[in-house]
Amino acid sequence: MLSQNSQNLHLSDKLRFEQNWFFPEKKETIFLYTTFNGDQLIPVLCKLDLNTLDYTQIFPLFQEDYTNLSQSLLNISVSEINKGVITYNTDSKKYLIVYSGLDNNPSNPQPFVLEFVLTDWDSPRLESIKIYKDTTSTQGILTPPLVLNVNANLMLTNIQRGTNFGVQLPI
Repeated sequence: MLSQNSQNLHLSDKLRFEQNWFFPEKKETIFLYTTFNGDQLIPVLCKLDLNTLDYTQIFPLFQEDYTNLSQSLLNISVSEINKGVITYNTDSKKYLIVYSGLDNNPSNPQPFVLEFVLTDWDSPRLESIKIYKDTTSTQGILTPPLVLNVNANLMLTNIQRGTNFGVQLPI
């Protein structure tokens, strides 16, 4: 049975499991969840210490992080969101959390990507949020893309030095 801690997250139906990341050297597993508040999302990290069986929420813990998350994500209204992905860079000692999805624009939903960079191991803090959103008007593809079979037999004859192999494709 997992021991309780005052910083534990009380799981609810608004919390969605995304992915976990196991650290064998520390015998700890970090879990990424997403909580939804209306059409906004907040990433949540929990840590399971396999030595003590403590299960605690480690992000977000500070009001400043909640405020920065809420303010930064005001321009993103989520209609569809893919599963979140978490990675940890041991050299920079930073977590990277990435989501992709569609916004809630009823006439023309636009794709977006969210990147959250968190610092520190045990008590992560929000370092930055990057939002990539296509704000250009999209047009349908008029012709299907050209698909090349890389396994096809390719025979080149009479090739000389300096031959240009570039191909121009219409889009």
